[in-house]
Amino acid sequence: LIANAADTPHAVATPDGVVWVQWLASSKAGAAGYDVLLSRSGDEGAHWDPPITVNDDGLAAEHGFAALWAQGKDALGIVWLDGREQAAAVAGSMPMHHGQGATQVRSNRFDRTLQRAADTVLDTRSCDCCQTALAMTARGPLLAWRDRDDKEVRDIVASRFDSGQWSDLQAVHRDGWRIEACPVAGPAVAANGEDVIAVWYTEAG
Repeated sequence: LIANAADTPHAVATPDGVVWVQWLASSKAGAAGYDVLLSRSGDEGAHWDPPITVNDDGLAAEHGFAALWAQGKDALGIVWLDGREQAAAVAGSMPMHHGQGATQVRSNRFDRTLQRAADTVLDTRSCDCCQTALAMTARGPLLAWRDRDDKEVRDIVASRFDSGQWSDLQAVHRDGWRIEACPVAGPAVAANGEDVIAVWYTEAG
């Protein structure tokens, strides 16, 4: 277990009464990395299934800042930041430092037996250490996160999960905040039916 004030565990219940919990743990692949672990309990927390690793790359990379939601009656949807491409770049001796690299936003579905589907990549270049945020709308989950372009502009974007697919990312607002470091400041979102409110920190302007 890794304690991180910015990257905290999450729990959600599915309609079948099962509680799912996600947390971080040091990677077995190396001391520099950490993984997203997932477990579930069908008896209100008295017993838990053996945890599984959400990210399947097996690299000593940073994985975290997850968001969870119930997907159907007995399955779980999860989104997380995935640093496998950053770790691969380091292994290839490309110059890197904290706050740089191609951190991805990935999503997957886990069924009642903790079997995974195939990962979906929502964003190939996101802010490395900014929280994701998810709200349930009348049409399904809406995810917001801090994007990162090749000029180090880190604005908030969003995507909606509808009919089993994520929509193309859209800017919530083009602040144009350029910062060559990770601000550790993701968005927050809340929804009521079709109405969504998003708030975020920025130093643009």
